[in-house]
Amino acid sequence: MVFTAFVLILALSGVAPTNAEGGDYSYNMTAANGPPNWANLNIAANACGGNQQSPIAFTTQGCETFSDKYVLSSGNCGLDDLTFFAVPNGVKATYDGACTPNRMTIPNVDGIYQAQQFHIHIKSEHTFDGARLAFELHVVHGLVEGSGNSIVPDGVGGGSKQFAVFGFAMQAGGSSNSAFQVLLDEFILGDTCDEGARRKLEEELSSSAEASITKKSNLRKAQSTFNIYDLMSGTDFYHYGGGLTTPPCTEAVWFNIAKDPVIISNAQATSLTNVILSYAEGSSCTPATIADPSQGTARPVQALNGREVQRICGATETTVISLTRAIAKCLLNPLRLGCLTILAGL
Repeated sequence: MVFTAFVLILALSGVAPTNAEGGDYSYNMTAANGPPNWANLNIAANACGGNQQSPIAFTTQGCETFSDKYVLSSGNCGLDDLTFFAVPNGVKATYDGACTPNRMTIPNVDGIYQAQQFHIHIKSEHTFDGARLAFELHVVHGLVEGSGNSIVPDGVGGGSKQFAVFGFAMQAGGSSNSAFQVLLDEFILGDTCDEGARRKLEEELSSSAEASITKKSNLRKAQSTFNIYDLMSGTDFYHYGGGLTTPPCTEAVWFNIAKDPVIISNAQATSLTNVILSYAEGSSCTPATIADPSQGTARPVQALNGREVQRICGATETTVISLTRAIAKCLLNPLRLGCLTILAGL
């Protein structure tokens, strides 16, 4: 209810924000720059009308098993190595380059991918058996070693992929999630809008207590390292080749989306929604969210166009491993995929 009321007030006020994150586009389904028209936007290298687009719809399917498994390395970054902020289409955190971020290898893909940033959309971009959940978090990785090609020819989405996404949906209704609360506090602190203008804006938009955003203490002192992979629930991923979910929709991404959602509380969901929907620019707090009343900040699902979706199962403790375990494996077999980069960093 807070979501719909907030965006409705923006629409009635005539606010038509543009997106500083990637050009003039929006999630308003009826706007000239909304998702149905992204393929027609005058954006450099626009691929939004391509055949390997994202997100897509997932349906429950049987497991694929491979001898090669996911390797998720924790790196050594702490919260102090991340910058948290709100953007017109969600919230985002970037790594500053002074640490070693998380890294991942993907079954049957020749490459090591290193985390660059993570962000959260209102509404899950992918659907799960027809359901769109409350949020979706994407950790965007860039290729740092290898070709980015699928080792075994298949139909999941051919061609070299320069990016990989580790992601998961989030659903409200459980108890408070302490691991997620660390992120939520940082995103609230990353709201740089002038405090006085923020309060005035909140009063104008809603008298509900749910719309209040309270600055919380920074918990960084209790976090020597921060591993974004630790938030994942379950051990199974949906894997396919696709494109960026915002313009220019470049078809250069291996998606790896956890089958099971992360559960957060209703209060946490409300706080996150408020941070995203009350996004405002500058000291005057000019409303600038590009959320749509029904879509949130999630692109509608796209056609598979013949692509295969794999459900890769059993990423257990022995396969989703820390950097320490990865080093141990590489010492036993230095020629293992990705080990040259891991050992070179010692």
